[in-house]
Amino acid sequence: MFSSLRNRFGTPGVIAVIALVLAMVGGAYAASGGLTKQQKKEVKSIAKSFQGTGPAGPSGPAGAKGDTGAAGSNGGNGANGKDGISPTGTNFSGSKTVGSVTCTEGGIEYSGATKNLVCSGKKGEKGEEGSPWTAGGTLPKDATETGTWSMFSLGKGPQFADLSFTIPLAAPLGEEEVHFAIEENFEDFDGAGTGTEGCTGSIVDPTAPSGHLCVYIGAGAGNNVGGVKTPEGLGAGASVAGGVLFEAFGESGGLMAGAWAVTG
Repeated sequence: MFSSLRNRFGTPGVIAVIALVLAMVGGAYAASGGLTKQQKKEVKSIAKSFQGTGPAGPSGPAGAKGDTGAAGSNGGNGANGKDGISPTGTNFSGSKTVGSVTCTEGGIEYSGATKNLVCSGKKGEKGEEGSPWTAGGTLPKDATETGTWSMFSLGKGPQFADLSFTIPLAAPLGEEEVHFAIEENFEDFDGAGTGTEGCTGSIVDPTAPSGHLCVYIGAGAGNNVGGVKTPEGLGAGASVAGGVLFEAFGESGGLMAGAWAVTG
C-alpha cells in the first residue's frame, strides 16, 4: 500500500499523508483516551517503511585530543656483527692494475675484503749536472775550492795542520805546484813580474792559478813551517785529498792560522 502511495504522490506527498494520518490518529487518541493495538501497529509500520529516506545530518565537532600513551619498553640488544678483516700489504714493482687503478712505478697492494693499490710516486726527470761536480767526482779544470787551517802549541815541538780538499783533485800535485806564503816568488813563480803566474790572493780572498795550491798566513810568523807535504809520506807536494803543514814551535809555543786555495 505504501509503495503505491509513494509511486503516485512521491515522497513529499506520502509524508503529507502520514502527517494527516497521525493527526487523525492523534484526534482519535484524544477522543478515546489512547491508541488501539491495531493503530499502534500501523503507526510503527508506516515509520519503518520510511526509515533512512531523509538526508544525512551534519558532522559533529571533533573530539578532544586523547592523553599521551605510556612509553613502550626498550627493545633487546641486537646480534653482534661479524669480525672485520684486517688488510695486508705486499710491495710490487713495475706496472699493475686492480679495478680502475693502475700503478706504473710499483707500489703496495692491500688485500682484505677487497683489493686496493697504493702507487709509488713517479720518478722525476733527471736534473742537470750540478757544479762543480763532473764525471768522476773530481775538481774540474780551472775550478777553485778554498779552506782554512790552524795549529797551536803551548810548548816546544812540531805541530801539524791538515789541508783537506772537499772535492778531490784529478791528480796529485808535485813540489813545484804547492806554495807557502813565506816562500820566495810566492806571488810570482818565475820572477818575471806582474801578469805571470803566482799566488796573488789574500787571507780573506785566497786564490790559486790552474793546477796549483796556494797557502796563505793570517796569524803567526810561520818562520819554521816546513812547507806543504803529502799526507802519505810527508814528501813535498799534495795528494788528490790534500796536504799537511807542520811548524817547529819554540819553547814558548805559539799559534798560526791561515787560508788556502787550490784550482784544478
